[in-house]
Amino acid sequence: MKNILPFILLFLCFNAYSQNRKKDTLSNGMPDCTESYKNDSIYFKKITSEGRKTDYRELNKLIIEHLIPENIPSKDLVVYLNEKVVAVICPEGSDWCASGFNVKNPNYNDSHFWTPQTLKIFNQRSNKNIIPKKIEIGGSYALQYIDKEHPFTNESTQEYILRQDTGEYLQKKYHVIHDKDHTPVNLALSNSILMNFFNYLDQKVMVIIKYNHVGNRGKEQRMTFQYTNKKWNLISHEAFDLN
Repeated sequence: MKNILPFILLFLCFNAYSQNRKKDTLSNGMPDCTESYKNDSIYFKKITSEGRKTDYRELNKLIIEHLIPENIPSKDLVVYLNEKVVAVICPEGSDWCASGFNVKNPNYNDSHFWTPQTLKIFNQRSNKNIIPKKIEIGGSYALQYIDKEHPFTNESTQEYILRQDTGEYLQKKYHVIHDKDHTPVNLALSNSILMNFFNYLDQKVMVIIKYNHVGNRGKEQRMTFQYTNKKWNLISHEAFDLN
């Protein structure tokens, strides 16, 4: 499988900005984040209050049902699990404020989607070998196979992954959720999928799915769901090539 790290870093850089705000400018020309912090605090209280009135349990299955299987034809699928961005250095990063509030996806994010049950459903529907990796962003950037040293934030998911069979690729150990035929894994020919979740007011969730991204090439799918009358509905959908 080709290295998609450069793309993921740009993708996370963009998404880090999506929950930040442009710095306010004082009369002396110096940046200030007071107004940004206040706005994020108000928004965070609103969206998390709304989230407590929303039942997200059926959303995982609905998202899986709307994935595009033709975009991931390989029998081996690397699933990238996002982690919280600790520190990201982006162009002109000094011009932006980070309030510390998760206004991007506090109610529904990777930890809510990638549960043991979701992985089982995904595995059964796709009949693929699923190899989970995590994105670690901090003092350095790394794509790590999930193991004891590189755990996923959802503990039940972490425990489920560690109970699966293991293999080795390029001198690195990985865990695999096998397809029903236990087809041998060939990571050199694998596909990949990366999901990013955004929460909005009015009980809306948007998910951006990146299929097989290498540089600026690959496929993208965007779906927005809304919770109305105690039911999740797909209200917008688009899919396109980025080649």
